[in-house]
Amino acid sequence: GTVEKNAGGIPEKALRTVREVIRGTNLNKERAADRYDLDPKDQFEAQKKAREEGWEILGFYHSHPDHPCAASTTDYDRSWEGYSYLIQSVINGRAMGRACWIHNPDVRKDHFVEEAIKVG
Repeated sequence: GTVEKNAGGIPEKALRTVREVIRGTNLNKERAADRYDLDPKDQFEAQKKAREEGWEILGFYHSHPDHPCAASTTDYDRSWEGYSYLIQSVINGRAMGRACWIHNPDVRKDHFVEEAIKVG
């Protein structure tokens, strides 16, 4: 099913550096393959950890089982301004592609803006 995770780290002007990823529980059991509802307890714990480390929550990620990593209207409608949303496409059980999106209405109204991802 779909899993959302909290990503904590240090925001910089042009670069967001993820220092740790914390797994969250999807409370949506009926539509776990295409919807997620992050457990508020998990989000609270991630925020607590981020504060202790001097970090901020930078964003969230989830999978799109058997669908591309393009953000859906539902993804956008449920997003918060200023956070990054990494979406991992999983086709036939294999990670295939990923894209990161940010809700930034100053750049593009009613749609995500794609962010570059650098791993390493």
